Amino acid sequence: MQGLDAETRGLYRRFLQHCQSLFRDTAQEVEDVLQAFLEAMGTPCPPLRRVTTQLFAPLSRLRLTSPDGSAYVQAMHDFVFGGGEAGGDQP
Repeated sequence: MQGLDAETRGLYRRFLQHCQSLFRDTAQEVEDVLQAFLEAMGTPCPPLRRVTTQLFAPLSRLRLTSPDGSAYVQAMHDFVFGGGEAGGDQP
């Protein structure tokens, strides 16, 4: 981190704060996720993927509707950094 410029350090700090907030405020209960795994494992033909929350459904749909990925990248940027211009140590 010491070799990074101030803007990049600030963006990384904001990203970490967002992740901590997300895990603290909206993380799923372990029991709920475990139940979904157990149900999937108990089926004769388990699915390759199993959705355990609809929280990220809009972002997931963007992966399919934006062929070049730009809409997904922009949405993730807005989700993490709150939209607008990224940069510096802005809250």
